[in-house]
Amino acid sequence: MLVAQAKFARDIFFGAENINNYNKNENEVDINFIAHDNNKNSIEDNIINEKTANNVNEVNDKTANNVNKICNNAVNIDDNIILEITKKLEFLTKNIVLIGMSCVGKTTIAKELAKQLGRQFIDTDEQIEQYAKKSIAQIFNDDGEITFRKYEVEQLKYFGKQSGLVLAVGGGAVQSCNAYEYLKQNATIVWVKRKQVFIGGDRPLLKDKSNYATLLEKRKPIYKLFADFEVDNNTTVEETVEKIINLLQNMA
Repeated sequence: MLVAQAKFARDIFFGAENINNYNKNENEVDINFIAHDNNKNSIEDNIINEKTANNVNEVNDKTANNVNKICNNAVNIDDNIILEITKKLEFLTKNIVLIGMSCVGKTTIAKELAKQLGRQFIDTDEQIEQYAKKSIAQIFNDDGEITFRKYEVEQLKYFGKQSGLVLAVGGGAVQSCNAYEYLKQNATIVWVKRKQVFIGGDRPLLKDKSNYATLLEKRKPIYKLFADFEVDNNTTVEETVEKIINLLQNMA
């Protein structure tokens, strides 16, 4: 009886030890599998990273090539083409300013010129009247010429900074302080002249022909200094406008 019990106990003991050994071996196998999977994942990650790096390098190479092509093309643009484009841009953005004595037709010509070129027309005398809520003659009578010139300079300063306008300015605007700077900063200036001039109306400084002639002689050198070119308005408005447009296009 005792022998049988001892044998049973031995079998149980060795059976438990075998089970432990089996579990130990199984755990070792699992660890080996995990290590193998980790190595496999690491290899796959390396492959993915290598492919990604290759793709990035390929994209960078293509981008660099495209940039080089663009730069090469840009460098190869003819200087004459660049100059032509620059002149056209200047023509589109610069104001066109009509100067000259009163009664030579500046306002009428400027309106037609603006219409044909698709630009906005501005008459600085009209702007002054709107600002002061008085006519030019009333400003001279009530406030004096100094006040009028002050208003005039403000208009020249404001509109001189604009782009693409057709401006008709008063006959004496060129005598205002800083007028040259304000008008010349962004404009092509046209001196409009006329042989036959009607003297009259409410022009404060043009009450007779002798006064007109005196002012003209005084202002001629200033008009010449300001002007990019001169145009005679001795025919029709349409013909004068056509001459101005041709001159402008030749400049561009």
